[in-house]
Amino acid sequence: MSQEKTQWTVSDHLDESGEVIFERGGKVLIERLYELAHKGYKPDFDMDFTESIWLHHPARKDRWPYDTLILYPSGYVVSLQTSEPLRINPWETDKFEQFLKIIPMPTLADKTRVFRAGVSAWILIAIFVGAISVGGEWVAGVLGFHPR
Repeated sequence: MSQEKTQWTVSDHLDESGEVIFERGGKVLIERLYELAHKGYKPDFDMDFTESIWLHHPARKDRWPYDTLILYPSGYVVSLQTSEPLRINPWETDKFEQFLKIIPMPTLADKTRVFRAGVSAWILIAIFVGAISVGGEWVAGVLGFHPR
């Protein structure tokens, strides 16, 4: 986040549901989304709309336990990690800054894990199809079936 600390002011205006509007909530949301993305978190736009943004970090769980974060419209950040849950309120800028400092940058292996898994799957499928083809020819030869 920028060096300038966001000032929290609560508006006297209420929205349709009767909740107080935080005037700076949108700015905090965008700043936090930008900072988390800069540290390697990727938004999950494939899931159903949940009125929040789910972010995934590609690092292995043994290297970084907070692999999934939920960012709410107010800027509230929550982790799905259960042993040491993370909760950062929108006005806790220092706590968020400290959290940003400990997030590891994804390694090349972290960034390419999904791609490598996909390539490995296709290689295994090719080996399996090749083995069936060769095995089928061998069985046909043993049984005396020869193509004409």
